[in-house]
Amino acid sequence: MKITKRQLRRIIKEALTGPPTTVEGWMYWGGEFGLSAEEDNDGQTVFYLSADQPGRAKIAAEAVRAGAQVDTDNDGNDVIYTGVYSNAGEYEEGGVWSDEKDYEAGFKS
Repeated sequence: MKITKRQLRRIIKEALTGPPTTVEGWMYWGGEFGLSAEEDNDGQTVFYLSADQPGRAKIAAEAVRAGAQVDTDNDGNDVIYTGVYSNAGEYEEGGVWSDEKDYEAGFKS
């Protein structure tokens, strides 16, 4: 079995850094397979694999190995859920809005 230079680089990178844990890390991961990252309604980074995607099963298996969850949608396409959110910092900050922000947002009391 031959390993391409690209595969060898990815194997070495994963061995040194572990699975992706940031949006940027997952975007790089997806780029290795020619995938474009998207966000779902919650801000989670996801990838879509069409039913006719070449190497679909291999990509899905690699995603699971990297820590993602893979589900099939109603159209038969795979959705890779990375578990990484672009707005994670907002959740970690927590806190409440000021009265001024409430007013600006339309929550007038």
